[in-house]
Amino acid sequence: MQFMQLLQTDSVITFLLLFIRLSSLITFLPIFSAMSIPVAIKGVLAAYLAFLFFPITSKVAFDPNSDALIIAIISEATLGFLAGMLVSLVIAAFNVAGEVIGMVMGLSMASSFDPQNQQSSQIIAAFLNMFILTLILVVNAHHILIEYMAYSIQKLPLGGFVFTNEMVRYTVEAVKHMFIFGFTLAFPFMALSLLSDIMFGMIMRSLPSFNLMIVGMPIKIVIGLGIIIATLSSMTILFKNQFIEAVQNLKFLVN
Repeated sequence: MQFMQLLQTDSVITFLLLFIRLSSLITFLPIFSAMSIPVAIKGVLAAYLAFLFFPITSKVAFDPNSDALIIAIISEATLGFLAGMLVSLVIAAFNVAGEVIGMVMGLSMASSFDPQNQQSSQIIAAFLNMFILTLILVVNAHHILIEYMAYSIQKLPLGGFVFTNEMVRYTVEAVKHMFIFGFTLAFPFMALSLLSDIMFGMIMRSLPSFNLMIVGMPIKIVIGLGIIIATLSSMTILFKNQFIEAVQNLKFLVN
């Protein structure tokens, strides 16, 4: 009897919309969105979570042949895209910081393969990206993302998401905050690079035979790596605070 109830039109449409919401969230949220994860695995995970959350989901009634169902599908996909993008901005801030840090360290030409995005990226940015992704797993931040999925299902009916002007302003502010936070992370490295350039300039003025390329560049790299090691614990705290704040702000989308 319960199986036959699941095959009713309302139940099938409810499961479809729930699957679209969860699959779009998985597609864009950190960790789950990694291009190295096969699409089939993401689909299986979304289907598993849909079965898991289906009992707590309020059933919705849509005519399968109506435009309202199409609008509801677009609504769910948009919610997943926005939620994933806003959380990913936290990681993007560290990528921005990594690009700037690598540039001031003289490593802008050094690149490494990034398995998360399946492309080459600047080596410091790739390191920080892998560090943050590892940190997400270590502190169980992916559990927070799954809890948000359940929260969104309880607070926002399927097909009920509406993109408003206020959300546009919030998204723009989030992108602006990402760049500001990224440059703030890189500021100590930029300041130290400026001081080291001034120091090397004074040395070259007093010792014209001083070879900046042979001696100066390795020193800048060693200093930069030392600062990265010294600030990893601080970056961990900053990331946890920013990540939790980002997920809390996501509740704005579903309230």
